[in-house]
Amino acid sequence: MKSALILTCCFLPTLVWGQQTNLRNPWKAAPLEMPEAVAKARVQARTVLKGAGGPEGGNLIVEVIEPPVLVAPVLPAAQRVALLNEEELAARAARRAAEPNEFRLFSPSVVIYENGISLIKWWTADRLTGYQEYSAFVNLDLSSIFACGDLTVGRRRYCMMAMTHHASDRFVAQVKPPSLTDFKEPTDIILTKGDSTNQEALEPLMALLSKYDTESGLIESTAAAIKAEQEARKTWEAANPEPPTDSVIRFWPIQSSQYSTTPVK
Repeated sequence: MKSALILTCCFLPTLVWGQQTNLRNPWKAAPLEMPEAVAKARVQARTVLKGAGGPEGGNLIVEVIEPPVLVAPVLPAAQRVALLNEEELAARAARRAAEPNEFRLFSPSVVIYENGISLIKWWTADRLTGYQEYSAFVNLDLSSIFACGDLTVGRRRYCMMAMTHHASDRFVAQVKPPSLTDFKEPTDIILTKGDSTNQEALEPLMALLSKYDTESGLIESTAAAIKAEQEARKTWEAANPEPPTDSVIRFWPIQSSQYSTTPVK
């Protein structure tokens, strides 16, 4: 029988702790604190991986410790899950009945041209048929995609995860896009690949155009706020570079009830 050694780390298998010696980065989540029992446990073995402590540098320190005694936290009464009464159960059922009951991924590839035209490529839900079209109506840069969010059609929701490129990027095929005069209406599209009668395949694109038509102001203002925050973060981090810090991973072996932990040569 193959031997197995079951390992566990406190909280998450790959959790890394490090000490910050500079100003707190407001765009980064505060590091989780190591439980006291883990911090005080006796170290049985220690390995230092130089320069592997993360993007800022520093060392990665891996320590095997004696199994600590961890006490499960007790939630205060206010945070305990209370039994729902019939009225609350009915309200929850009504909310679930109104929510989308089918989720799909809409993952278009977008090429943005200097004249404001976007080339959007995507696949049908079964991944068998490719579609592509030109549009002069939507601005699908990365910030606008985040601002747009998911698309809902009836009880079907599309989770949009798009990839955006500029026509000047070296890996983008050089294709001459249509001109703005080729679009009779701002919301028109020029379908260059795919079946124009397949409403299901065109549904996520139509939902995207409809959302831009009805919420363009909100999408644009949200995208502008996202860009401003990105610039602020970039400026702050340039002025407050993080020094190299050591990161520590502590773990301990546990006895498996299913597999042998005796090494077999």
